[in-house]
Amino acid sequence: MTAPTPLSSQSPSSPNPPPAPAPPQPPFIPIPKIHNFRALTHPRLPQNLIFRCADPSPITSEGTSALHTLNIGTIFDLRSAAEAASKPYSIPGVRRVFAPVFPETATSPVDLAKRLAGYAEEGNAGFVRAYGEILENGRTGGAYGVVFRHVLEMERGGEGFIVHCTGGKDRTGVVVALMMSVVGVGDEEVAEEYQLTEIGLREWVEEYVPAILQSGVWGDDEAKVRRALGARKEVMLEFLEMLREKWGGAEGYIRDGLGFREEEVERIKKNLMASVEEQQ
Repeated sequence: MTAPTPLSSQSPSSPNPPPAPAPPQPPFIPIPKIHNFRALTHPRLPQNLIFRCADPSPITSEGTSALHTLNIGTIFDLRSAAEAASKPYSIPGVRRVFAPVFPETATSPVDLAKRLAGYAEEGNAGFVRAYGEILENGRTGGAYGVVFRHVLEMERGGEGFIVHCTGGKDRTGVVVALMMSVVGVGDEEVAEEYQLTEIGLREWVEEYVPAILQSGVWGDDEAKVRRALGARKEVMLEFLEMLREKWGGAEGYIRDGLGFREEEVERIKKNLMASVEEQQ
């Protein structure tokens, strides 16, 4: 998988930048008005089971039909109550499960800038620290337990499901990394999948950068804003190392952090693992 060019390397002062190329297909699936919509296509995972995206509230009737064609039956909304209230949605034929990682997160550009402060630090430490907080809140608040309970109880070969937050980057990225890691996908491939978000959110980032800059929280430091909104491969690699140090890896987190029994963890892994025929 070819690593995309990080957003932070783009020159913010370049006038009239050329239009961004369309995201590669697969794994990206064009759903009108929905950013960063893609399937998890690694050979170790069942095809057309797990999808991820940014906020789907602008979905059109055409987009709804596309979800039905993809046989998507459930969508996990990891946004806060305030985020969900500001951009609500209801998709006919698709069950929405509200599972907030941070129940009370506010939504204004000022609040967003404050929340992303750690992400904007030089290096990767701020991101990894923030992802550690997501991991902890996803555990104590029950959001990630809800997602993995669904995986435990679903029927193999049944309907697919979506996980999303606002950008489909951080809260979504952490739970996707857990699902990939627990079935033995290597760190490099997990991190490469995560970095695809830099492609999926190109247009979304261009919408958010001016709003954050206008908030004045970070002055006029556009490079810092773009760094905070990025999804660098190195961040995910360091996060996965932290996950091993604290929990012994994804399996340990699901068992000891989320409270699933050993036999339930094995069932989760079985349900997330592609069949032998799919892997060939």
